[in-house]
Amino acid sequence: NSYFKAINVVRVFATGWKHLQKGNEIQLLISDHADWNDILKTIGEVQPSEVWTNHGDGRELKSHYENLLVVKSLN
Repeated sequence: NSYFKAINVVRVFATGWKHLQKGNEIQLLISDHADWNDILKTIGEVQPSEVWTNHGDGRELKSHYENLLVVKSLN
């Protein structure tokens, strides 16, 4: 998929599953089960240009950040 084929990017994968960290330059080990307010707070603090979701389609997050932030799904 495009996540692994992308060039000139720093790969940071936020997960609590260490075995999923292979191939990432930065390992961000966190709970995969953040609540809505924690997700919004983290995005606000980090100010990413894109957010990729997993285990869900991310529709609510995509709608919340419409025209402000690119939200993609790994599914």
